[in-house]
Amino acid sequence: MGLLTEFKRRVLQLTLQGSSAYAIARKLAKDPPTVYRSINNARRKLLEAEKDLEWAKQLGFPEKLESKPTKEEEPDARAHQRQRS
Repeated sequence: MGLLTEFKRRVLQLTLQGSSAYAIARKLAKDPPTVYRSINNARRKLLEAEKDLEWAKQLGFPEKLESKPTKEEEPDARAHQRQRS
């Protein structure tokens, strides 16, 4: 499952198809405030995910995760152990 519940996905889909929140509420047998809240929460989640994705891309995701570290990039386990002591 993704960031959005099935209900939020359906609400967004209907919104983007031009349905009003009131019409969506009637169609899905929900209160209009529930639909408004779902639209706003879905929008917030998607905007946050977009920001996180942009940040990850700036760090080199996913390319850096897909490539194996070279010998120079591999941390020295013994040095790491000494630092922890």
